[in-house]
Amino acid sequence: MTSGRGRFEAITAELVGFFREDPDRARLLVRELMDRPELMQKRLTQTLTPWVTLIADYMRKSQD
Repeated sequence: MTSGRGRFEAITAELVGFFREDPDRARLLVRELMDRPELMQKRLTQTLTPWVTLIADYMRKSQD
């Protein structure tokens, strides 16, 4: 399994690739955020918490 910087870069590349593959995905996300901000805030919080935790852990390890 990839760790440290390689893991962070792999995850970032996957995320960028996901939106690059179909730019309408990003547009749909923005549209949903504008149309239903309360619902989308809840969904994004649930979905993004693991990602934010992963990034924060990476940053902490890099500081050590």
